[in-house]
Amino acid sequence: DGGRRMSSSEPTFGTTPALEPEFPHVLSSSIREAFSLCPHKFMYEQILGWIPKEENEHLKFGSAYAAGLEKYRRSYYGGEYKSLSLADRLSNSLADGVYAAIVDYGDFEPPEGSAKNYERLIGALVEYTLQYPPATDSCQPSMFQGQPRVEFSFTIEIPEVLHPVTGDPLLFSGRCDMLSEYNKGLFIFDDKTTGSLGPSWANQWRLRSQFTAYTVGAQEHGFAVVGAIIRGIAILKTKYNLAEVIVHRPAHIVAAWKERLVHDANRMIEMWHSGYWPQYGQENGGCGQYSGCPYQVLCESIQPTGYLNVYFQHARWDPIIREIR
Repeated sequence: DGGRRMSSSEPTFGTTPALEPEFPHVLSSSIREAFSLCPHKFMYEQILGWIPKEENEHLKFGSAYAAGLEKYRRSYYGGEYKSLSLADRLSNSLADGVYAAIVDYGDFEPPEGSAKNYERLIGALVEYTLQYPPATDSCQPSMFQGQPRVEFSFTIEIPEVLHPVTGDPLLFSGRCDMLSEYNKGLFIFDDKTTGSLGPSWANQWRLRSQFTAYTVGAQEHGFAVVGAIIRGIAILKTKYNLAEVIVHRPAHIVAAWKERLVHDANRMIEMWHSGYWPQYGQENGGCGQYSGCPYQVLCESIQPTGYLNVYFQHARWDPIIREIR
């Protein structure tokens, strides 16, 4: 018939009920990055609310590592163990962190042979405290009423951009691991896990929008943040490598970021009204980033809706409460 015939591998098991499209009320760095990389991915993930059923091993490991460091810092700097010796204070705080990481990791089973497993998670937390002893760490948390400013979160209004359905101000939200004092300055502080470290790992943060966003969020809430400190740990099968990068965010970079945010938000709204979400990932290489876009199976198929209930679940990530809803 001149058209493409459906291959035997494509599903024919009925239809998926139509979903009610929903424009996000709150944007975040990850949501904006998904849109910039590929509006079609943004459509599936945010507008239609389909997210992969299978958990990503890298995201799961990173989440557990962050949970462990958060609890470790709260315990060490928050005063619970300040009456103990430095050694006991560290060991108790580390134990708290390890427990929090274990709880977050849960019963997740990584792919066979993966370096990002349960044992390496615990080892990574221990290695961090060996590399950066808290008593002498050059990066100390900003304190407020005796508690460290860890897991600093913010929500701001995007100037002159209204939600296309409700008419309310469109919001932007973010959360960094810590506000840190370093060399008499105040910095965003963020931990990253990776498979390898090197010049390319360090260079990617120089102008990374994520850290400009965190800087803006902190400044809008009255904190004189001047840049970001990023600490990375490479999770290898037999060892760990650690590195630290410091980047600054002067006023002209902050101003340009704010201008682009308004522009991108308006582009999202234009596509919402037109109903056209182009597959830019095919042009800019986005389909292959981060171990491959999970939505590729939909873009490859003549009947993408048949795959939705197989590989995806109907849910959305809320960047304010940081939970799937």
